[in-house]
Amino acid sequence: MPEDERRRHGSERGLTLVETLVAMAVIAAVSMAAFALLSQGANFAASERDRIAASIVADNLLTEELLRQAVPDLGEDDGETEISGRFFEWSKTVTDAGEDLRRIEYKVRLKGFAQTLARAQTVKVAA
Repeated sequence: MPEDERRRHGSERGLTLVETLVAMAVIAAVSMAAFALLSQGANFAASERDRIAASIVADNLLTEELLRQAVPDLGEDDGETEISGRFFEWSKTVTDAGEDLRRIEYKVRLKGFAQTLARAQTVKVAA
C-alpha cells in the first residue's frame, strides 16, 4: 500500500477518545439544562395552580360576606377551607373605614405555610 493511501485511511478511522468524551460532556450539559428548565416549568405551574385556587377561596369568602345581611363585627377571625383537594387557611380583618363603612379584608394561604397567596378586600355599609 502506498504511503499516501495509508495516511488517508489512517485519518478516516473515527473519533478519538478525547473527542468522544468531549461530545458526551456537551450532551450531558445540554440534557441537564433541559431537565432543569422542565423542572422549573412544572414548579411554576404548581405554584400558579395554588395561587389561582387561593384567589377563588378569597373571592368566595368575600362574596359570602357581602351577601350576609348582618354588619360584620370589628376585629379578626380565621378558618380553614378545602378546594380542589388542597387545604387553605384564611384570615379576616374588619376595620372601621369611617362614614359608616367597614373595611373587610381576607388573606388566604396554603395550610401550614406562612406566605399569603391571595388577598381580597372590600367595604360594606355598617348602618
